[in-house]
Amino acid sequence: MKKGLIIGLAASLVVALGATFAFAESPKTGMTDKTQMYEIHKKMVDQHVKDGTLTPEQAKVMDDHMASMGSMMNSNTVCHSGDQSTTTIPQQ
Repeated sequence: MKKGLIIGLAASLVVALGATFAFAESPKTGMTDKTQMYEIHKKMVDQHVKDGTLTPEQAKVMDDHMASMGSMMNSNTVCHSGDQSTTTIPQQ
């Protein structure tokens, strides 16, 4: 009885660990790297400037913020902690 239980638990452990490593190795769909994220952000902001939704000054503030977030992500720091930047985006 105990031998069967131990074999069953060991087999379950092997399957669970194998599945964990298999999923850890596969890239998540929809995830992009930081360079792609910045390029997408830049395209969206540029389009909003062309559409007149944002002013060039607002776009610059947003781009600067995105660039600073990227450097924070590279250094493994928290991007939006309790001590947030006091920079405000000028209203139209």
